[in-house]
Amino acid sequence: YKRQGINAEYGVIIDDGGHYVAPQLVTLRELFNKGLKKGGLYIIEDLQTSYIPHFGGGYHNKTTLNKIKQLIDGLHSSRINPHEWVQVGSEYDEHLMPYIESIHCWAEICAFYKKWH
Repeated sequence: YKRQGINAEYGVIIDDGGHYVAPQLVTLRELFNKGLKKGGLYIIEDLQTSYIPHFGGGYHNKTTLNKIKQLIDGLHSSRINPHEWVQVGSEYDEHLMPYIESIHCWAEICAFYKKWH
């Protein structure tokens, strides 16, 4: 991984980390962009912690699941000018949105495919 001085990109990354909201968000942003190959798969699990206050979750807008919901909004509204996304309840994330091909979610887990281009 480049941030640690290792020049590596992986085809699959599974975030089975500390389950806290803040590190999940940092890991998603950093590893998806800088550690995942084009066409790669990024999996994040234990997303139920977005609803548990002990892990930084709860019913507020700064959780991992709310970030994923915003990214899904972005995928479905890709024809809208990014500056207009605020009107649909999402903010444009220039570090993730241009690179996400698709997002697939199941109970407590989501998978992100990175674009080939």
